[in-house]
Amino acid sequence: MGLLDDLKNQAEGLRQQEENEAAEQARRDKVYMEEIRPRLVKAYQYFHELVKYLNYVKPEILVDYPLYVKGNSIRLRQGDYAVVSDSSEELKRIDIISQCSFDRPAEFEIAGKDLVLSQSDRLDRYGINHKRRDRKDASLELEGARFSVEDPLPVRIVIEGDLAQSVIRLQLRNFTDPGSNHYSLKPADFDESFLDRLGKFLLRKEVMLFDSHEMSEEALQDLRHRLQEEKAQRDRELREMEEALRAEQEAQQASNKTEVIKQAVLKTVDEKKAQLKDLFNKLKAQARLDKPPGD
Repeated sequence: MGLLDDLKNQAEGLRQQEENEAAEQARRDKVYMEEIRPRLVKAYQYFHELVKYLNYVKPEILVDYPLYVKGNSIRLRQGDYAVVSDSSEELKRIDIISQCSFDRPAEFEIAGKDLVLSQSDRLDRYGINHKRRDRKDASLELEGARFSVEDPLPVRIVIEGDLAQSVIRLQLRNFTDPGSNHYSLKPADFDESFLDRLGKFLLRKEVMLFDSHEMSEEALQDLRHRLQEEKAQRDRELREMEEALRAEQEAQQASNKTEVIKQAVLKTVDEKKAQLKDLFNKLKAQARLDKPPGD
């Protein structure tokens, strides 16, 4: 095969690759225009109207969040809704936003370096600004901290068209725990029934958004991965709590042992003082007896 034939074959291969890529892009564009975009438009219209009424009616929605690393929850009030989109013509992303506010500032103490750092990490993953006043020991090691939280907790639903995969992505941020949960749906599954369920889920009228038999294998894998991460996080926090408790108990035992030794030393010193005092008094009395009369 000559040089010209070789270049000709390479050009033909590149041309075929470009045609295949163009055909695939055309297919994706068609799926977006005919299946994804109409559903995103309907979702935007639905939530735009829902938010308008929510901000007018202002229903009381109270939500318990596992804000504290020790496992206790705190009750917050959900409200202040908003909907934003990236474009009105080529709509690809919708954000439904709300704020969960504190009735009063939350202040609490955390003991132990690991628990303090875990609490800071949890607040960071929730996206909550907070103040932390550290408490350090004599060697300047972190031994505890006081946290103060006033800012609202941001809650967000993100609906996004994934043109490359021809699916609709759903991201739930801070709905039940710190961070984000991700799901993917086929456009056909993102129908009016699902929109209604998503609206109820936003208002805490639905506890679960998906049943396992309704979820795609990819979504199930995402869920399994998230559950594994949550279990690992809980196990890690439990170990940190146990280590902090053990360290506190050891410190208390050491303190108690030191106090016992201190008391024993003080008792011995007091006894020696008493003995010396008795001996001194005896010597003093003996000196008087030995003194000649008239002196």
